[in-house]
Amino acid sequence: MTRAVEAAEGLSVQIGLSEETTSRVGLAVAEAVANAIEHGNRGIESSEVRVHLAPEARVLHVTIQDEGHGVDSEQLREASLPDDPLQTGGRGLFLIRELSDRAEAAGTRLSLWFSDRS
Repeated sequence: MTRAVEAAEGLSVQIGLSEETTSRVGLAVAEAVANAIEHGNRGIESSEVRVHLAPEARVLHVTIQDEGHGVDSEQLREASLPDDPLQTGGRGLFLIRELSDRAEAAGTRLSLWFSDRS
């Protein structure tokens, strides 16, 4: 997970995105990869999580893909914070959606876009 976060943050800096955006990228990628490992691949060590980074003219497009059953776009759209603030889980999709400028889920693939917010 650390390599994916470092690579995404590094590319964010390389294409000239702000420190704030780079922080959003790092947190969202860390959460997405953790979700892919825990929920997608169910912690099976032999399963892979693939992260693809694509800079697009001051926009960073990140794709995370696991070997699980996937998440649907409705789950991503409707994700919210848990009612119990002390609950240790249940924030991942909400955070990912809120930190990215655009987020799309299609099966086992989660696509995120980041740019500097005005």
